[in-house]
Amino acid sequence: MEWAHIRLFRHVNLSGSLVDAARKSGISTATASRWIDSLESVVGAKLFRRGRNGSHLTDAGKTFAELIDAPLHAINLFERKVASMHSIAPERRIRISATEPVAAEMLAPALPLLCPKLQVEIVSSASVANLNDVDFDIAIRMFRPQAGSLVARRIGSARMGLFASRQFLGDRKPTDIDLTIEPLLMVTPRYGDIAETRWVEANGLSPQVRLYSSSSRALLLAAQSGAGIAMAAAFQARRLDLVEITCAPVPPREFWMVSHRDTRQIGMMRVVKQWIARAVASALNDCS
Repeated sequence: MEWAHIRLFRHVNLSGSLVDAARKSGISTATASRWIDSLESVVGAKLFRRGRNGSHLTDAGKTFAELIDAPLHAINLFERKVASMHSIAPERRIRISATEPVAAEMLAPALPLLCPKLQVEIVSSASVANLNDVDFDIAIRMFRPQAGSLVARRIGSARMGLFASRQFLGDRKPTDIDLTIEPLLMVTPRYGDIAETRWVEANGLSPQVRLYSSSSRALLLAAQSGAGIAMAAAFQARRLDLVEITCAPVPPREFWMVSHRDTRQIGMMRVVKQWIARAVASALNDCS
């Protein structure tokens, strides 16, 4: 049983797509299909139901996923420990997982400030990255993870609010809006247990959500078109001339930088983390 095949199995399970998993593994889709077939042959059972809507675990696949969790974690931990025994070479690509606003509006514009000898890959992700894997070196998330093997550092927060277009408001004042009867546009719950999601649930507003999206720009443009009221960062909403709805205070959006505890002493990781912290702080200061 090949560990490469097992890792591919996990990528297919997480993404639900053989094509995406193959791309992530650096192999062709045909090779990925053969690897899954080989793994199923060794296990002696079908692990996925493959169709137009993606690849989904069978009952045998769910059992197999549970069985490989602990040993795969041990292998990943071993690989990180080995990597932490020496400095990262300049050609080593450091993978950063960030939400779309952070990736596009904070990190990308700050790239000239990063050492030109360093190569980074910024992956825009709506899912909660499992940093116990080797998928990402650093993740930026909107909540603090609880896993003891991770190091989390709060690197900033942005004021949030509820915003609508002037077209949507019409003759109404922002103070006249009753959120319990209005269509809301919200960030996807796939971002994890963040304050924004908890606020919506605590105020009984979940039934009013018309659109969930991992893209803050999609939410803002939907609000600009008059589709509803979007919860968004104030600095982003102001750029589109959206009007803030007066209501109960909305919790700020926090930014946490997360990495593996055993990579703290790797020199180039420290350089990249310092760059991320400066980039986020600079973006937030420019918008305040």
